[in-house]
Amino acid sequence: MKEEQTKKIIMAISATCLLLLLAFSTIQQICIAAITSEQPSIVDARQMPFFNQMGTRLAEYNQKADWTKKIFPTDEPYLDSADQTVYVEVYVSDIDDIIQLSEDCKTGKTENVFKVYRATERTVKQLSEIPHKYFYVSKFSPSICMTVEKEALQQIANQPPVYCIRVIPPLKPFLSFSEIRNLDDIAYTMSNHDSTLDSATDIAIIDSGYDPNDSLLYGEANDNIIPNHQWDFTDGNTDVSNGANEHGSTVADYLVHGFGETGGGETGMYEDPDFWVPLKICDDSYSTANQYASQAIDWCIAHDMEIVCMSWGSEPALPWGINTCNGWWCDRFRTGTLAGITWVAAAGNGGHTNGVAYPAESHFVVAIGAYNNNPAQRESYSDYGTTYFATISPAQIYCLTCYNAQGFTEFKPNAYECGFVYWAWGQGTSIAAPFACADIAIGMYSPNNGEYTQGYEYLLDVIALSNEYPVSPSESSQQGDVIDTHTLWHRQRITP
Repeated sequence: MKEEQTKKIIMAISATCLLLLLAFSTIQQICIAAITSEQPSIVDARQMPFFNQMGTRLAEYNQKADWTKKIFPTDEPYLDSADQTVYVEVYVSDIDDIIQLSEDCKTGKTENVFKVYRATERTVKQLSEIPHKYFYVSKFSPSICMTVEKEALQQIANQPPVYCIRVIPPLKPFLSFSEIRNLDDIAYTMSNHDSTLDSATDIAIIDSGYDPNDSLLYGEANDNIIPNHQWDFTDGNTDVSNGANEHGSTVADYLVHGFGETGGGETGMYEDPDFWVPLKICDDSYSTANQYASQAIDWCIAHDMEIVCMSWGSEPALPWGINTCNGWWCDRFRTGTLAGITWVAAAGNGGHTNGVAYPAESHFVVAIGAYNNNPAQRESYSDYGTTYFATISPAQIYCLTCYNAQGFTEFKPNAYECGFVYWAWGQGTSIAAPFACADIAIGMYSPNNGEYTQGYEYLLDVIALSNEYPVSPSESSQQGDVIDTHTLWHRQRITP
């Protein structure tokens, strides 16, 4: 009798468990169906940047206990600078395999589900105990960003999970001032084809903030900011107008001029007048730009931006010899392109003929040089040349992320835009970059309902085919010529 009762009890428990499992399964299926109905993109962005490149140096570190072997080789010269405070990005092997979501900043809808590696809480705690002035844990990379005194580098390097330290020098803006002029086909495209910027296209400008009173163009982008999303990474608040903001403010106003703003309060060129976000990483001194750039880049990925403008960078170390890709944020640029982001950067104003500035030199960033006059002539200050991701002799990989995508080298810039406009003051590749963002928004995104999904390599090919106006001399435009909006639009309409 007892045995029979026991069997009944076991059967009842089993039935209850089965019902619970079925209920849980149903709930899970409902949740999955709900998520699937929203159709977020799944992006596998799990990378260990620089790990393979550091193999030999890590072996030397283990043999000799030389902490400098954990410094990425091309960054060692920065250790000799006079500045005793340095900004570093520390890559670690003690990681969690996690999910990171990106949400549309207007709708709040989940657009992408990223699979990423991130530093564990244990490692974060260990590094946070080292004296520092700035500390940030990347959302999309197994790295921890720190500003420290130089003497702290040895302590950082000797932490067992640390496998690579990138030393990132100060960045600088690319803008000088004189009377300038512009030739652009975007007005024709907007008059005859896509007349407005699509409401699904959101643009971020990573720069020195925004204050309409500081701009050389009188604050014409002020009424186009997406509400409640601007951010000052230097102070950790929403006030992007604090301090000197002339560079970032002027770059933003050039962007809206690209769409047709002339200061008269026009709204007809935008399907949604709120389309851009200022992300402040510094004031006009650019002293903190290197420190906060990676945080702003993460923000753009997490908030599903379509186009990101970066009118700043780090020039090639020398005006001769080979220029190698710094690779500091290429893993995150690649992650962004997988989610449909187009990163645009100024080529640089150093007059280099052996390569452009970083981040423009990254394969995953559209580099924009500056031209003047018609037919187009490269501005003498505008950088161009070949960037090396790897070399055969000596056998060396400088940026594995770019090398895997492109091979050994890539000529930059990818295209040119105007560095001179007649109705304002300002000169430089800083001006060319926001104009190119406007070109890409109308020529590439508008024909695709505001969200470009055809892949980054295809986008580069279309930009390279936009050659209605060749830039001279020809040796400076081997990759691309003037980025002509009308040509971009037609390439999108003709080519599936």
